[in-house]
Amino acid sequence: QSRVIHNARNPAALGVTDAFVPVPAAGIRFGYLGRLDGPKGVEFLIDAFRQAKIDQASLLIGGSGKTAYMDALRDRAAGLPVEFLGNVSPQHFLGQVHSLVVPSLWHEPLGMVVAEALAHGRPVISSRRGGIPEMIDDGVNGLLFEPNEGPSVLARAMVSMAGDKLAMDRMAEAAHARSRPYSDVKAWPEK
Repeated sequence: QSRVIHNARNPAALGVTDAFVPVPAAGIRFGYLGRLDGPKGVEFLIDAFRQAKIDQASLLIGGSGKTAYMDALRDRAAGLPVEFLGNVSPQHFLGQVHSLVVPSLWHEPLGMVVAEALAHGRPVISSRRGGIPEMIDDGVNGLLFEPNEGPSVLARAMVSMAGDKLAMDRMAEAAHARSRPYSDVKAWPEK
């Protein structure tokens, strides 16, 4: 008999508690956290955020990449409420955003940043790529989109998330509950 044992992060090390911690900001803050390069879809995300035109919305981008690429991203985001934070701890970053966006254009095996966001009770908007859809129940703990359809499909998901506070709160609760397989370090066999 076989069973799946997911990669796991210790919730205590992530600063996760059982109590939901609200974001201390008005409006809605979307966030991206990870390496900044083409396959991660950051340009796609900025284009979608521009198309979404959500009142009182901002986008925080945590992570770093090659200088020329980061300069190009800043140019692309000109005129938008986008803040580039550089390298930040997931705990600090996830405490500042309402929803994490994972716009990967490549097939990520299993994005641990998704598990970390879920553990912090942050619903995730993600592309249907690689192992990520295993972690997101569309409409329950986040939203999934098909990146081949272009940035407008991500823009619609962001508008949907921002436009229904009650649904976002339900997704946040479900996100925390859904994170348990990815924070169960006791499931790993002893050496």
